[in-house]
Amino acid sequence: MLQSHPSALTLSVSMRSTVMHTTLLFAAFLLLTSGTNTMAETTCDPDGTQFQKNLCAVLDAKAADVEVQALYARLRTARADDRDFIAALESAQRAWLSYRDAEIAAAFPCEHEDKTICHGASTPLHVARLEEELSRERIARLQRYIDGAWSGRAYY
Repeated sequence: MLQSHPSALTLSVSMRSTVMHTTLLFAAFLLLTSGTNTMAETTCDPDGTQFQKNLCAVLDAKAADVEVQALYARLRTARADDRDFIAALESAQRAWLSYRDAEIAAAFPCEHEDKTICHGASTPLHVARLEEELSRERIARLQRYIDGAWSGRAYY
């Protein structure tokens, strides 16, 4: 169980998933091994090269992840006096992170750590889009808690 100490929680929430880590490593590998390392090629462009498309998707997924972390921290602060809620929220967040990673692994099964071997060069784009979609779903749920829409108190 996570301790109530804020730094313990921050470490848990900010852990990178294996999928995102692999995607970022792949993007860095492409950047370092490309024949021409122009700034234009390392800029997000949804209509550009596959690398640029992948980069856009990874940046969007990262932005959604940052938003999840911010809402989670905001909710913890807002409800800090409710120990039962915080314990349940921590458990739910750990479970969600596991679910997110398992869902992505199920969508892109591959015996290799580098999923592009099994699914092609656009894999980082599709993995990042799925990660962003799952993060957006989590954002909506966390926002409902912040808005007070989901609370046991609201049901009785």
